[in-house]
Amino acid sequence: ENGQKAHWKCNDCNTLFLDESAQITTKLDDLIIYSLMKIPDFIVDVPSGVDPIVLQLTDTQIIDGSQTPPSSSEGDRITYAPELIPKYCYNYLTEIIQETKPHLILITGDLIYGKYDDNGTLWQAFISFMESFKIPWAPVFGNHENESAKGSDWQSQQLENAYYCMFKQRQLTGNGNYSVAIRQDGQLKRIFYMLDSNGCSDMSAASRANGHTTGMV
Repeated sequence: ENGQKAHWKCNDCNTLFLDESAQITTKLDDLIIYSLMKIPDFIVDVPSGVDPIVLQLTDTQIIDGSQTPPSSSEGDRITYAPELIPKYCYNYLTEIIQETKPHLILITGDLIYGKYDDNGTLWQAFISFMESFKIPWAPVFGNHENESAKGSDWQSQQLENAYYCMFKQRQLTGNGNYSVAIRQDGQLKRIFYMLDSNGCSDMSAASRANGHTTGMV
């Protein structure tokens, strides 16, 4: 529970003071000591008697060759054909997730290559894939997701709607700025701060429209 800093109170006028000599006044709101349990946006509970396991994945950068921009070569369309995604990405992820059996999965950016996903199907497929493990997972944007014509607001909403996904979009610089904690036996063991450092200058108009998705400088 929240607590209070030590203070003194005048029984006549109910004024609060920080010092016993009643020289420094204060307010009740300024005396609150917030419980650590109230700080994280999300908490993952780990059973007693085991070491918490956190798996970090990064830069999967999945490309859908069927959505390649007009400037791309025919070779790109063949190399990045959507039917090859399991072979080049999902199979590896499945192997490491099943081997490590993590309590939490962190994905630190570039889940997909946004300009190869203007219709959003690649994004939705990745979310469905991660949800299939029924393990809490926390992603943060890299510098390529927001190139998708669907825009980062739409992408953020899909993450927030996913059951096992721990993600919170805030109206700050970037999109995914939130925290996830590991709790065991009622105590917080670790807090991870997931910060969006912003995308590249090729972001789509839909991403730029919210005013807080900006390009790197």
